[in-house]
Amino acid sequence: MARGNAPAIVWTGNAGLKRTLIPLGDLHPHPRNPRRGVVEEIRRSLVRFGQQRPVLALPDGTIVAGHHVWQAAGAEGWSHIAVVYSDLPASEVDAYLLADNRLADLGIYDDAELAALLQPLAAGDGLEGTGYMEADLDALLAYLEPPTLDKQAQRRPEEHPYAVGTSVLFRIMLSFDREAYELLVERLDALAERFQVDSYSEVVERLAADATD
Repeated sequence: MARGNAPAIVWTGNAGLKRTLIPLGDLHPHPRNPRRGVVEEIRRSLVRFGQQRPVLALPDGTIVAGHHVWQAAGAEGWSHIAVVYSDLPASEVDAYLLADNRLADLGIYDDAELAALLQPLAAGDGLEGTGYMEADLDALLAYLEPPTLDKQAQRRPEEHPYAVGTSVLFRIMLSFDREAYELLVERLDALAERFQVDSYSEVVERLAADATD
């Protein structure tokens, strides 16, 4: 219970952060922050896990890292948030703001390890607050599934387009929106009919051969 007229603290998180709590209104966003985050997903994460690491701010309350955690906390109705204050010189603040966002973008995943982490969580309905959905896991598992010759040659069930042991099989992963994908398939079908071939692989081989002639 709050003492005197002090407002009750609405916040959940790592107990070690309690000493760093300040009112949410004492912070304000960096005016040049270029990042646009998924505030609703972060809010769900805060609901599940609480705040596990502090926001980074300047002594005047300008947020340097953690803008969307701060926004999500407000959306969840928190009154306070855990903060540590930066001692970077003013000339380095903008650079760190960029680095904090950009360096996370440059990282990559070990897809197999990611799938191994996601599968038991999905099986136990434990994906809430992680930013992942079951559809993400399904897509990842489909990507990790080794391509079989049957799948590669669905348009020619009686004959495989590759001779195992005498040629190298390559797989190229491309991303399309639905409209572009449907247009691509339509054009590949038209080329397959024009070239009188039975698989997209042969279409690509023919196009490659024509390009080198």
